[in-house]
Amino acid sequence: MKKLLVVGCSVLVASCSTIQQNNDSAIAAVASGGEVQKSITCNRCIDFRRLVIVQRSGGRCEVYYAKGGDAEKVAEGGDVDACESVYDRMSMDLASSGFDCR
Repeated sequence: MKKLLVVGCSVLVASCSTIQQNNDSAIAAVASGGEVQKSITCNRCIDFRRLVIVQRSGGRCEVYYAKGGDAEKVAEGGDVDACESVYDRMSMDLASSGFDCR
């Protein structure tokens, strides 16, 4: 029984690592050509999420949200404060939903 539990845990850890890596890859793809200004990773059990602000040339910013290996643009604009506002609201929403964000 103990051997089965250890194997099950190691599979779970590998799965978590893969999920987080897939989100990181998705963010890297959409952030290409820009500079990540802010980034936070949140998890709840094996559910990983990532939120970033990407600064583009010309002063434009974009906010991306990654989950399940896919990244989605959730905001964009010329005002960095607007992107910060969306980022802050979404990170607070994740934390209040039980995610541990760092």
